Amino acid sequence: MAERFQLMNYDEAKAAGIEVWNRDEYPLFVVENLPDGRKRVVGSDGGEPEDQRLSRDWEWVVPALNAAYEAGRTAQ
Repeated sequence: MAERFQLMNYDEAKAAGIEVWNRDEYPLFVVENLPDGRKRVVGSDGGEPEDQRLSRDWEWVVPALNAAYEAGRTAQ
């Protein structure tokens, strides 16, 4: 089974046909893979100017979302 959520950078999202925002302000997107094959952005890193000196790590977000989705799906 494909993962329900995935992390994409701006170029990956554009290549997948997803409507995304400004490359400079929103470099990372959490994308949901819908059951009908469509994809949609459910979150993004806005890269606020005051945070530009920090290195954000979003690698933990997608596994957490997928685990929560799977736990909810199997609990039904």
